[in-house]
Amino acid sequence: MIRFILLLLFTVTGLFADYKKALYYYNHQQYTQAMQEAKHSKKSYANPNLHLIWAYSAQKLGLSNEAMQAFERVLILDTNNKQAKKALQSIYRRTGRTELLDKNERDYVYTIRERGAPERLVRKSGITVKTKIAIASGYDSNVNASPGRDVLNNYFDTQNSEEQFSSFFSRLSGSIRYKYNFGDDKGWYAKSALRLYAQSNFSAHLYDLSMASLEVGAGYAQKAYDLYFPLHYYRINYLDRDLLEQYRFMPAILIPLNNQITLDISLLYSQNNYFASLDQDKDDRSWGFSAGSYYLFGQQYAYFGLKYENRKARHSDPSKYITAQFLSANTMVNYYFNPSVLGTLDYTFKYGGYHDHVGLSTTKRDDNLHQLNLKLSYLFSKKSQIYLSDTYYRNISNYTPSEYTKNSLMLGLSYTY
Repeated sequence: MIRFILLLLFTVTGLFADYKKALYYYNHQQYTQAMQEAKHSKKSYANPNLHLIWAYSAQKLGLSNEAMQAFERVLILDTNNKQAKKALQSIYRRTGRTELLDKNERDYVYTIRERGAPERLVRKSGITVKTKIAIASGYDSNVNASPGRDVLNNYFDTQNSEEQFSSFFSRLSGSIRYKYNFGDDKGWYAKSALRLYAQSNFSAHLYDLSMASLEVGAGYAQKAYDLYFPLHYYRINYLDRDLLEQYRFMPAILIPLNNQITLDISLLYSQNNYFASLDQDKDDRSWGFSAGSYYLFGQQYAYFGLKYENRKARHSDPSKYITAQFLSANTMVNYYFNPSVLGTLDYTFKYGGYHDHVGLSTTKRDDNLHQLNLKLSYLFSKKSQIYLSDTYYRNISNYTPSEYTKNSLMLGLSYTY
């Protein structure tokens, strides 16, 4: 009997000896050795804590799949282990294994990621690189946004005002975006994006437009909010010259109120620097804020938002109509007629109240811009689509040269990789 008891104690001691060695390596941040020790400790495989060390060591070494498998073994041996449950939910969410999440996590992920939600609401983890390219051609009825030669001649009492130009055009745009998450559960991430855009007008090349922008930012995301601090730099070529550069800082926060409604709140500071000496009296800086809400329903979503912007001239003798306040309201609906056909309705109203008077009157200039975009997309796959869009603009102003109506019809193809 004594021999049996001694043999049993020896067996139990041996069972946990390798676990203690693995734990020693883990506590001393020797994660490779800790994982190797756990792998070779076959006598201790019945101990859930051994697999927990194995999982955390693999996580520290960036081996997500191995960590996931180890955490799953922990739950096989200890079904109520809270550490493994929490870690697995994070890994499943990060790697897109939505069907393995618990109900609360699954509802949230389906709400944000799976139901055709706007990209701004999509939460993705890990290292992500995404490239998008789009080509399009179309027709613009009023490329230079002019009220027309007759109207301008009458207003300025002259005979040589610029006419209104219409033109077919071609457009090319592309972007490369990168996102990196620091750790599985901490929530910190970094993002960057390079975007390029060029439009060539077949019969009005003076109004060709090209733009390059760079975005660099850092954020912190939790289930209850996503806080992001991006810096943007834009460089624009227009009117046949290197026109201006813009710096923009736009901290923003997303707050999911429930599975359907997400608030989107942001601040804005920007500064425009014109390059040519003849344009530099247009230099300005702006500050503002916006607040909106996304409403998700099924595969569809709707958005409504308000934005305020205060723009001021940066020079003591600025060009006219630089200092102004703007108030915008935007509403948008995305609707899937079927899994392959997506319709978009996007309407924006923008009011501009300017500091300067109209001509010699005592009336200050104000503008009311209406912009309506209708878009129909056919999705060949999650990566590619062909689309037809029509955008109508109508600016109503008490400053006659600012009034215009235009329509832009476009057919395009985009691919995301």
